[in-house]
Amino acid sequence: MQKILLIDDDADFVAVNEKRLTDAGYAVTSAYDGAEGMDKAREEQPDAIVLDVMMTTPDEGFEVARKLRNDARTRNTPIIMLTGINVSEYQLPKALGDYDKDPTWNPVDVFLNKPVSSHDLLRTIAEVIE
Repeated sequence: MQKILLIDDDADFVAVNEKRLTDAGYAVTSAYDGAEGMDKAREEQPDAIVLDVMMTTPDEGFEVARKLRNDARTRNTPIIMLTGINVSEYQLPKALGDYDKDPTWNPVDVFLNKPVSSHDLLRTIAEVIE
């Protein structure tokens, strides 16, 4: 059974998606901040990580992503980053909108805007795991 780690401080988001992912056949572990997420990523060795941007700090997700990529145990684990801020709508700094062009600053595999449909999340997880 493939393992997914959800790292998000929104308990409702985590609860809903734990159910969706479990129903789809995944084993799910959750963490509610970056430090707990790092610990669980190292311990659990998930097949993919779903990571929120804004948790205890506005950019905590970016810090966690960089730490995950710098740790030999999690370096190759796919990361799906989520944010409630629509990148194009709010015209955030170019580096955020062009995350895939700067793998050092934001080393994630996929960037999705919240709210994300369960269909899109499940499809994206399946894609990054393959």
